[in-house]
Amino acid sequence: MSPAFLTMLWPVLEGAVGHHVKNKRQAEAIMTAVRGQIDEGLSSEMEMEKLSHQRQHQLNQLALQKRSLFLAGWRPLAGWSCALGVAWVFLGAPIAHRW
Repeated sequence: MSPAFLTMLWPVLEGAVGHHVKNKRQAEAIMTAVRGQIDEGLSSEMEMEKLSHQRQHQLNQLALQKRSLFLAGWRPLAGWSCALGVAWVFLGAPIAHRW
């Protein structure tokens, strides 16, 4: 869950707990426990995302070390293919149809 969404949802949650739990200390304890669980979940989610980015970076570094087009050349091939396709659609085809 995104932190922005949780920030928007927090007042609603506080209102619901305050409405249903009349004891103010108990409501604060519940909200503190919920806040701790949310923070723990977000930190573990952020750690997983960081680990994913690190592994992708390692894979990219390994791909850059390869000199074979089969192993490391698909990205440039895809880029050039897209660039040539766009150039043909917007430049080559209109010029060819005028002749």
